[in-house]
Amino acid sequence: MKPNRVCPICRNSGKVTLLYKQEFYIPDDYKGLPDVYNIVECDKCGFVYSDMIASQAIFDNYYENNSKYENLCLSSSTGGIKDRTKFEVFYNEVEGFINKDFEVLDIGCANGGLLYLLKENGFHKISGIDMSEICVENVSEMGVKCFKGGLFSLPENFIGKFDLVFLTGVLEHIYDIENAMKNICYVLNDSGMVYFDVPDMSKYLDCYIKPFYYFDLEHINHFEKQSLINLGKTHGLHMMESFQKIINGYPCISILLRKGNITTDVQLETDRKAIVNLKKYIEKSYKNDVSNKINELIISQEEIVVWGIGAYTLGLFKKGLEKCNIVAIVDNDTKKQGMIINGIRIESPNVIKNFDATIVILAALFRDEILEQIKEMNISNPIKSIY
Repeated sequence: MKPNRVCPICRNSGKVTLLYKQEFYIPDDYKGLPDVYNIVECDKCGFVYSDMIASQAIFDNYYENNSKYENLCLSSSTGGIKDRTKFEVFYNEVEGFINKDFEVLDIGCANGGLLYLLKENGFHKISGIDMSEICVENVSEMGVKCFKGGLFSLPENFIGKFDLVFLTGVLEHIYDIENAMKNICYVLNDSGMVYFDVPDMSKYLDCYIKPFYYFDLEHINHFEKQSLINLGKTHGLHMMESFQKIINGYPCISILLRKGNITTDVQLETDRKAIVNLKKYIEKSYKNDVSNKINELIISQEEIVVWGIGAYTLGLFKKGLEKCNIVAIVDNDTKKQGMIINGIRIESPNVIKNFDATIVILAALFRDEILEQIKEMNISNPIKSIY
């Protein structure tokens, strides 16, 4: 098939192979985001990405107005044990390549957990940039320079300045990879380095969580080691080291690249094993499809409270969840509270006390924390899982 979105790596606009079609219920608050994502493989370089009709501006607007990181109870802040562990992994991977006089920039810094760790370790020329004004305020309160903006709105005085740029959990979200990479290269000095950390597509199968979980509303680029190397090559960034790991149960691949010369004859390679593993992941997701369990709830029409309104849940609304007898939708994220989903207002979990309904937990990574929260709230409602 011919793509709507050209390949973000090789710029191929020829043909792609459809791997999976993902549909989402899109709330009014997410206005502009597409409701259909075709997961495709580029027939030229093998890169896997979400092919949809959209623009970078649509995603920028979404992230600026719906940042989950503004809630310090949920986000990558300085105090969370899981996030602290993650940032320590990042720091340990680059420590041998840097020194404390480096000018360092963290793009998409959220609440500054990584910057805080760098400051603790004696780095004094550190800066952050984030699209959320609240996150910028949180980082600035730590005594670290932070600016409101993103990859496509970098201050002019950043050009050619930095020895090291971090983008952790960012690149998988970017629609306009081509211009994002150009901007990254602009802010690096002549020997500057960039550190990317992204979900590792080659390990989706090994770290299976639930059906099609990794085909996220926000994750529109699916990298593995070779595709990151290919991306660097096309922009004159040469690999120094790569790091494959699992952090808090989530598969990650990091790569450290150094700025060099752009060559006209770039040879791109494809990791066929990673593609095979992805196809096996898709097959396993089909086998574990939750449609039957949703149908049981539709038939029974028992009252349910849906807890967790992430991308996975938005996908389930397209698979029949909207036909269930939902009496409430709750989420701990204050940015989501007040939004309307299928005519139902998202509320704080405190409203559950008003219902005898079954709680259906749909949050993927925080199930244990939610169960503990239910216990602390002294709620005796029955709990059901559909995955």
